[in-house]
Amino acid sequence: MFKRLLALLLLMALLGSCAQQVPSEEGSGVPSTKDTETSDPTDDSSESTPKEEETVQDLMITDDYLIVAEESSLASAQKIRKEIENLTGMTLAIVTDGNTERKELIINDSRRKEVQSLKKELASPFLGAVRRENERLILACGSEQAFEPMVDAFVLELSSLVKRKKMTVARDYYFEQNFAEEIAKSVINSINCEAETVTRVPTETVRVFTPDGSEDAWYFNHVPSMTYFKDRFYIFYSSGPVNESDCGQRVMMATSEDFADWDVQVLLDSVPGTAADMLLTARGCYVVDGKLTVFFYKYEYNADALRYENGKPVRPIDTAHKGKGYGMFYIQSEDGENWSAPVHIGEPYGGNNSPEVLQSGALLWAGNGRTAYSESASDIENWSNCLLQIDPGAQPITRNTESDFVQMPDGTILIFSRTGDDVMIGGASFDDGQTWTNLYRTQFTDSDARFRFGILPDGRYYFLGNMSFARNELVLLTSEDGIHYKDWYYLGEDPYTLMKPGLAKGGTYSYPEVITDGEYLYIVY
Repeated sequence: MFKRLLALLLLMALLGSCAQQVPSEEGSGVPSTKDTETSDPTDDSSESTPKEEETVQDLMITDDYLIVAEESSLASAQKIRKEIENLTGMTLAIVTDGNTERKELIINDSRRKEVQSLKKELASPFLGAVRRENERLILACGSEQAFEPMVDAFVLELSSLVKRKKMTVARDYYFEQNFAEEIAKSVINSINCEAETVTRVPTETVRVFTPDGSEDAWYFNHVPSMTYFKDRFYIFYSSGPVNESDCGQRVMMATSEDFADWDVQVLLDSVPGTAADMLLTARGCYVVDGKLTVFFYKYEYNADALRYENGKPVRPIDTAHKGKGYGMFYIQSEDGENWSAPVHIGEPYGGNNSPEVLQSGALLWAGNGRTAYSESASDIENWSNCLLQIDPGAQPITRNTESDFVQMPDGTILIFSRTGDDVMIGGASFDDGQTWTNLYRTQFTDSDARFRFGILPDGRYYFLGNMSFARNELVLLTSEDGIHYKDWYYLGEDPYTLMKPGLAKGGTYSYPEVITDGEYLYIVY
């Protein structure tokens, strides 16, 4: 079933960057040791070093230095001044007019090019750093959320710069702190979906495929992915005789020029296995280097695990650890009609949704409580895998399955996982998904089904999915900050009568997928 959401939904103000809202990765602060000739300013063994030699290597902060800060950072500047006074007896003047004297301690003053330059070098919005530049000491933070923690960290760091009541700073001095984990936890714990507005949105609905009702028809059709390639819509999905993950499950392809009339055909047919036909599961699609790419997974059940209905082998009731996986494969086409032979790519941890290109040009692929990462958008064969770990404080949540992510304007990635509990769990990465924070409890309702997060063309964040375990409603939730999803749009609530009962076939609006052309949302479920 598919829905096209009218353009009216998209006409809202463009959202600006929300870097202050977004978490990052954990790390620790360490002074730089790039230059082995630089003396340790805390080493008493250098007491007899002549002052002339010391000034060549070290910067001496004297009482004619100025602390430069914006008016909004005055309290933090005063905190730093007080600590310097406690340690050295010097009382430095504070200016808030963007002073340009050479001898300055610049405290995250966004007007200054030195601060702007250091910010650009930070890998995360939750990093803070202090660096010596000639006769200046620069403190900069990747986001406002990291500013106060960084000031506190620098106040503690000042004692290491003070020797014999004097502040000496090595010529290559660099101090960095990462506050990702604590800030990520705070942000993720705040993510919620408390409705303030609820709107029923007019949609156009077409049916792409309906079994013909015969005994031999294929009645399980699920897990869709969708893309637009060479002026046509393409949808790929898993199809089985009766049940989810049934013996003989295959991969189907539906194509259309107008999203109204669809041609449906078998793309990858059933594959013989040892005791029964294997099952092929559609694992997403992706256009790369002018080629339409379809991923799929190959699996078969052990003979002693199979059940039989009407003399035919069918999937076990419990499919966990009941068979053998043969890994992930892909096929490609340059025209959408002629396809390459399958290429085996091992066991990447993606497959819950299609791979997505990140701002850096890397590729990230969400899986079932895990992710796969590729350094290049063109490299779909070499993946680095990463498991998502649940924070112990998230108990009683113990299950971490289907995941999806959204990349914020500052590059930070938020990921969410289905739990089967009352709420989802979420984590963050600021290195393109190569590493992640723990997963923490959100306040976002979990419907125990696949969902999508993303950003609309107008800049709003969105969630697309269900809001109940019954999966009988299709809802688009939007947020202006990526934290509070308070505007709800109901896209579908019509009932559906199941044609043939089977395992894991509940819900009318299950597993939605969405793409947009900027005017319409195109949704398949």
